[in-house]
Amino acid sequence: MFHFLVLFLLSSLAFANPNLPKQLDDVGVKERVGDTIDLTIPFLQEEGQPVSFQDYVKGNRPIVVMLGYYECPKLCSLILNGFLGAARAVTWTLGKEYEFIMVSIDPKEDHILAANKKENYVRFYGRVDAGKGIHFLTGQLANIQKLAAELGFRYKYDERIKQFAHPAVLAILSPEGKITRYLYGVDFRSKDLKLGLIEGAEGRVGNIVERILLFCYQYDPNSGSYSFTIMMMMKIMGLLTVFTIGFLIWFLRRQSSPPLS
Repeated sequence: MFHFLVLFLLSSLAFANPNLPKQLDDVGVKERVGDTIDLTIPFLQEEGQPVSFQDYVKGNRPIVVMLGYYECPKLCSLILNGFLGAARAVTWTLGKEYEFIMVSIDPKEDHILAANKKENYVRFYGRVDAGKGIHFLTGQLANIQKLAAELGFRYKYDERIKQFAHPAVLAILSPEGKITRYLYGVDFRSKDLKLGLIEGAEGRVGNIVERILLFCYQYDPNSGSYSFTIMMMMKIMGLLTVFTIGFLIWFLRRQSSPPLS
């Protein structure tokens, strides 16, 4: 209900004033799907040890990336709750089939804050060994800015209210660091997350049914979600029909053929 109320109020403001507030100038996402980020950018993990995204590349696992900050008064918690809520409804498990990394955009935040945030959300996720797949990082300003630029993530600090203005978005990376998809909002559908992860793994993980689903669903950039593609499904059904008819003709001919003497 809270999410619907927020969306209603935002919609009302948009109709009342079609121009975004000045504080939101240059805040948003410039999508860079297909680009590859630098996986060696240095950060600090929750225990204060140096790491990079390269340390979390494991086999064919895709990586979900979030930029925000740990003392964010509301939005970041909504994004995290939405993501992990969807993750709990997905059969894939963090730390087993995919990884999640949040990087603080506030260079003043330290690994202690990150560790506290991780502890809370590992508990919220609730699966065994969840801590192995959930990572909260901090870093220096130059490295944060480099990662944000490569992801197309545009944010700014509002000195007046001492807060960061930033978009509500998750990026999905392939194991090589290629940006494969963006998911927007604070309330993510488990179907969108699962399809995004399969896409992020570039078809190398997931069972055959899950991979076929990618052909039946098309990503809609306007809604930030996957929509069912009727035409694609009709093509698949048509091919199955042709195959079935061909098989029946072959089988009937084989049955009607006289046995060799």
